[in-house]
Amino acid sequence: MSAPTDAGGGIWSNIGRSVAQALHDATTMPPAPEQWTGGGGKVTVNKDNVLQVAKLFQDAAQQMEDRIYKRAQQMRTEPAMGDPVSEDMAAVMNDKFVGDRPDSYISRGRQFVDVLYDTAAELKKTAQTYGYTEEDITKALQGPASIQLPSTTVGDQFAADWLKSAGRFWSA
Repeated sequence: MSAPTDAGGGIWSNIGRSVAQALHDATTMPPAPEQWTGGGGKVTVNKDNVLQVAKLFQDAAQQMEDRIYKRAQQMRTEPAMGDPVSEDMAAVMNDKFVGDRPDSYISRGRQFVDVLYDTAAELKKTAQTYGYTEEDITKALQGPASIQLPSTTVGDQFAADWLKSAGRFWSA
């Protein structure tokens, strides 16, 4: 007995569409915020610490960017089997998790990194208003990282949350 074939409108197409719609509904996230408006932290910047704070934001952005790149490779999903349903599910999951759309998990992580880089850039401008030269600023922002993000930061939590949410689709 052979498996039924799908001529464009058969059972496999219908199952695939149903699964894709259910997965879409289950993983739909609210729209990404248009602009980050700040959060719970408060940092006082002055002439004495502006370059150190800029370095902190720059280093955090670089470390998060590296982690997001690595996690994006791990989050890509391949079809579990060669059937159309598995292919549809993998496509939908990849779109939600690592797609180019602005509300994918990876895009949101990259948006956060952009905010960190933008903050560092603003702090560089502030340093100039305090009288620091471009050479002073460049020198202060070079060298080893001023901070080391612990392994349980947003990047790792981001990946752990994704793995947990993805697991619910594969379990019975």
